[in-house]
Amino acid sequence: MHKLKNNAHFLVVFGCLLVLSKLSFGQTINTSSFSPSQDSLRGKLLFVTECHEVRSNLPEYLAVINHMTAKFGNADTLNVFIEAPFTMTYFINQYLEGKNRLLIDSILSNDPYKIEFYFSIRKLKKNIRFIGADFEYDQGNRGGRLESFKLYFDDLKNVFSAAKIDLSVIKSFIYGIRVQGLEEADFYTFKKYIQKLGINQSDLVLKSKLKEANFVLAALQNNDKNDVRDKAYYSRMLELINSGITVHANSNLMIFGSAHGNPYHEKCLYSKLNCSDDSPFKNKVEIFANVYLECLSYGSYNEKSIVLETVGLYFGSKEDKQILELIRSHYKPETVNSLNVYKNTVSSNLKDVDKVNYWGIHYKVK
Repeated sequence: MHKLKNNAHFLVVFGCLLVLSKLSFGQTINTSSFSPSQDSLRGKLLFVTECHEVRSNLPEYLAVINHMTAKFGNADTLNVFIEAPFTMTYFINQYLEGKNRLLIDSILSNDPYKIEFYFSIRKLKKNIRFIGADFEYDQGNRGGRLESFKLYFDDLKNVFSAAKIDLSVIKSFIYGIRVQGLEEADFYTFKKYIQKLGINQSDLVLKSKLKEANFVLAALQNNDKNDVRDKAYYSRMLELINSGITVHANSNLMIFGSAHGNPYHEKCLYSKLNCSDDSPFKNKVEIFANVYLECLSYGSYNEKSIVLETVGLYFGSKEDKQILELIRSHYKPETVNSLNVYKNTVSSNLKDVDKVNYWGIHYKVK
């Protein structure tokens, strides 16, 4: 089997223990085996899979981002693609740039862990850009997604006001989404209005803003059908990248749910990114697969907290259990409430296990 040691050019082992911020919450976090060299990910994409809403996720992401940007100069940028809507990352980036506090004062007001995470990212003072290509809200459910969607159009209204554009149409749309509910908002009419404003627009800054608003309004709002989300993610990522987000000169990180990172499912996002002819990351995607052994899920995806024992890489298939057995035989967790990152040394006949560069082992995180 082609083992990770054959990718030695990709790794430089520093043998160090990364010290994290307060985000560790008392966890033992060891990332000493995660040591890509300064330029190892330039133009590539490190795809980190996750099981949503496990306590050790955010400390891990901070560790990875901290490590990847440690030697960044002013000309270096880290693009972080996350499973979130564009409007959410719009306000994340504004917060990181010190432009406003809407992210933490409104959008994430009930999520202190994410507030601390983005505050820690902000303190790094590196060129870090978050990019979201998800649908824009959870079917009208309350939460950060819906709040960022509503706040985005409040921000657009201010842009219109400064440009002396009549506010009656956008005020009506905002009233619809804020007061009457998303079901009552006239998306079709407002989208046509935005498109019409953009035609023959002489102000290039405003024209760009209108194009951005049209992109937001075009986000997938119904994800009931299988494979729709991954197709939408991919097409929206390409649209964002084609609009001017450079990738080849930068380092690129993707944090998405494990269902989207299956290395041999041809319809998932990983396969589209690594194999599609029009992908800017064709044959340049590296996998960082998280494994959760008896971890507690605490978040909004379950009515009750549940105990997880999953790798997620193969999305609930029989391979999941086989990989869990392999992981337990190869990597012994050190302590309860710990996270350890290992270079892949797993030898297996399971398809594409050799494509995994790193395993993140979360053990009994409560």
